Amino acid sequence: MPLCRSIRDDVLIWPFNPDGVYTVKSGYRFLHEEQCRKQPGSSEVEVLKPLWNKIWGLHIPNKIKHLAWKACKIALRTKLNLVRRKIITDGCCDMCKTQQEDVVHALFLCPNLRPLWSTMPKWNHGTLMACTSFIDIFDYIFASNRDPDLFAAVIWTLWTRRNNLRLGKPALPLNKVTEFARERLTEAVTSTPLPSYPAQHIAATWIAPGTHSYKLKFNGATFAEMILLE
Repeated sequence: MPLCRSIRDDVLIWPFNPDGVYTVKSGYRFLHEEQCRKQPGSSEVEVLKPLWNKIWGLHIPNKIKHLAWKACKIALRTKLNLVRRKIITDGCCDMCKTQQEDVVHALFLCPNLRPLWSTMPKWNHGTLMACTSFIDIFDYIFASNRDPDLFAAVIWTLWTRRNNLRLGKPALPLNKVTEFARERLTEAVTSTPLPSYPAQHIAATWIAPGTHSYKLKFNGATFAEMILLE
């Protein structure tokens, strides 16, 4: 492409319209096409339904389930996803500086995370290390029962840590990630509300007072933290 010989000011170009000008219609069309591109076919939905049920059935906080689901859907805002959306131009991982940061790299295969995963034999497995998507990773972890609850909590902790590092905020040391994830699981279990049972109502019947005695009508209500008498 020949270079322009005259000096011109830089201008913003919307790449999804032939004239380079943004319109609401072109913006909507771009978002619609992106959404359609991410939607699996009907057969794929049926194939993945058991996996989604397992993820949403984990005994972990909903925010961790949501992140695990988004990791499987390749919907996390990794650098490679931001490049695809034309938000940034460099998709190289900020941690290792050697590879493109997709979801699997950011949370599992980045060389800088090896000190963590190497201490966890149940996840430091050749089959897992060969996976190219979190669908395959979670499929294997569920099939072999390799503590999916804790694994999901660990990747949630790693994603939070990764974001804090990018923003220059204090971040959890890598050797504390598993311990922190276990604590979140413990908190989730201990904070689960106890099941409530319907109150039992006993029907009252009026009985006439005995001779030389009086009957006083008395209404009462008992609450968890106070007693109210009327």
